[in-house]
Amino acid sequence: MTAIKLKSRLALLLAALLSFSICSFVAIAKEPSPSGTSNSDTESHSYSNAGVVMSDAAFDKKVKKFRDDVINGRKSAVSAAIDYPARAYVGKRTFALSSSADLMRYYDKIFSPKMIQAIRKAETHNLFSRDQGVMLGNGEVWFNDKAKVITFNNML
Repeated sequence: MTAIKLKSRLALLLAALLSFSICSFVAIAKEPSPSGTSNSDTESHSYSNAGVVMSDAAFDKKVKKFRDDVINGRKSAVSAAIDYPARAYVGKRTFALSSSADLMRYYDKIFSPKMIQAIRKAETHNLFSRDQGVMLGNGEVWFNDKAKVITFNNML
């Protein structure tokens, strides 16, 4: 067998192996997972850059509940939605919130009528996210990867 024929057969063999490997990889990716769902993303994970692992729908639901609690003045539910310690920036002042008691002490300063209005107008889906968290509105509220509030920015 000549060297040219041998190289040609080797090239065909390598091409066939590569093709088989790619097809096998694609087939594995499409196999159902043990939970019965496909390995391909059936749930949206737009907030993964902020470390969020829950689905967007689950995250958005928690944000919507927080927004509704603020709008309806449910202070204890708002307090439960915070990951203490948290920060609140109000004008030029910064408040350290280490507990629910701290939130209650500064609640009316943090949740001014303008702040509540901004939260009311904010969409609770397709939120902006980055490595430091997920933002509600124009940055009035920031959430961590568990959909808990970590920062309030009341510059209104």
